[in-house]
Amino acid sequence: MPAGPSPCVRDARPRLTPWVRVAFAAVLAAGAVAPVPAGAQLISPGKLSAAHAELEGLRNCTQCHRLRQKGVDRELCLACHTPLADRIRRDAGFHATLEERDCATCHKDHFGREFDILRLDTLAFDHELTGYGLTGLHRDADCRACHTPSLVEDAAVRAFKADHGALERTFLGLPTGCVSCHTPDDPHQDQFTGEGCEDCHDTDGWSGARGFNHDETRYRLTGMHREVTCADCHPPLEGVPRPSGESAGASPSDGSLRFSPLAFQSCSACHQDPHGGSMPGTCGSCHDTGGWYRVDRTRVESSFDHRATGFVLEGVHARSSCASCHEDAHGGDFATRADGGDCRSCHGQDGWLPAEYGLARHLAEAAFPLEGAHLVTPCAACHRTPDGALVIRLGDADCVTCHALDDPHGDQFQGRGCAACHGVDAFLVPRFDHDATRYPLDGAHAALACGDCHRSEPTGDGGTLVRYRPLGTECRDCHGEAP
Repeated sequence: MPAGPSPCVRDARPRLTPWVRVAFAAVLAAGAVAPVPAGAQLISPGKLSAAHAELEGLRNCTQCHRLRQKGVDRELCLACHTPLADRIRRDAGFHATLEERDCATCHKDHFGREFDILRLDTLAFDHELTGYGLTGLHRDADCRACHTPSLVEDAAVRAFKADHGALERTFLGLPTGCVSCHTPDDPHQDQFTGEGCEDCHDTDGWSGARGFNHDETRYRLTGMHREVTCADCHPPLEGVPRPSGESAGASPSDGSLRFSPLAFQSCSACHQDPHGGSMPGTCGSCHDTGGWYRVDRTRVESSFDHRATGFVLEGVHARSSCASCHEDAHGGDFATRADGGDCRSCHGQDGWLPAEYGLARHLAEAAFPLEGAHLVTPCAACHRTPDGALVIRLGDADCVTCHALDDPHGDQFQGRGCAACHGVDAFLVPRFDHDATRYPLDGAHAALACGDCHRSEPTGDGGTLVRYRPLGTECRDCHGEAP
């Protein structure tokens, strides 16, 4: 008997009465060679199912039963069910695993035409016994999602079941390859002919290709190539079906990309040549996958002929290192300019300084107009960071950008611009109208210096500020109480 509970639903077959047993044995012993009257059919336990209806009648009893033996004979069943017999001989499939040799243990008959002799408890059935265990998403699939007539590949099973009108009900004849069921889901077209889906995918889902290792291909990923997505290098395929349940749009997970064949023998297969073909050798002669700016300077400077670029090195350029020109000291500040940040716009062949960008060009081209004291201020006084680095673009053209450290007011005038009181000629306030404040000056107050009322006071960080606001407007706030 097979180990564990049987997946078949066993229906109790009616027991024959003693007199029927005797009559049945007598007829069988006679060989049933003479015509049988219709009444003799009474010894049958019941009509056969529709699948076996052609075997109805005493003349056909020995098609399934041997004389003086109980039950049906397995070998007689297999004599008709030839596709199943062939699978058992090949030790393939569920039936080859059964120790029970009586087919009637699972397949009952004589219960009438409408009785289904395939009584399978799909919830209790152990699919491992078929030789194809269910894993991943297959565990949740409906049996008939796979066991459908269109997917029955075994020609013998198809022919036998079709002849007997049972192709819709059979569980036999399915292949085990992924493509047999998932051809509509295949987004790769003919890129991987001869290779199995399981080389990259598992039954937990198509996305991710968890079994794929790019290092096992002809092109190992190194450096920055390990940080890009698949779609950055693999272009989308046209006219491919979508994997079941996944949304449209090429992505690293959907598989609808060109993986093979793909040119990879040279960097230019993916990367445009920024040198316009002027550089001899290959990209690998100077660069590696760690980034375009990782250059073997020693090798380049010792062997590279700069004349091949069309820019002959003259003057101080002939004595300069590559990095002094090919590393942008301005941090890309001029990359969006019409000339792309051409150094020759400001610098000559004899050296970086003095630059050919002076007061006249600043007045004509810069967004910040130079007026007043700014006209005589050295460039470096504004175009330097606190740590001394050169910076060209200063951001917003307001006073605080440059004069934050010179501000003596703290947070007294938040929301008000410096220009409300100061001009560009100097920090001193040239014309402040005190009458526009809450405290107009009259009498002796009009002749006082600002510092007589607006005195310096310490701040919490060790500095000082001049107190302008808030400030009391009562006499005693400045003069104290009268004696």
